[in-house]
Amino acid sequence: MNDGNRLILMPGLDGSGELFAPLLPWLDRHFDTAIVRYPNLDSFDDYVDYARESLPDRGPAALLAESFSTPVALALMAEEQARIRGAVLSAGFARSPRP
Repeated sequence: MNDGNRLILMPGLDGSGELFAPLLPWLDRHFDTAIVRYPNLDSFDDYVDYARESLPDRGPAALLAESFSTPVALALMAEEQARIRGAVLSAGFARSPRP
């Protein structure tokens, strides 16, 4: 049963969101889920802007960000504090592990 809570699933580097597929049957019973499926974009800011489009117009959302999406989620949380209730960061990093 979904009570209208929005959960945005943000994928790792492959950008497809396919790794979330096994979770969807359970998540969809509890959340209004949306998967960000990244196209090939030019810059970090483009990824943040693209992910921002998944946020609901009204009401808060929570983020589940995997690996590559962790810094994207952190940027969204800094810029959209009123729209994001919380986040789960999985196997990620706050800044690039490569110089």
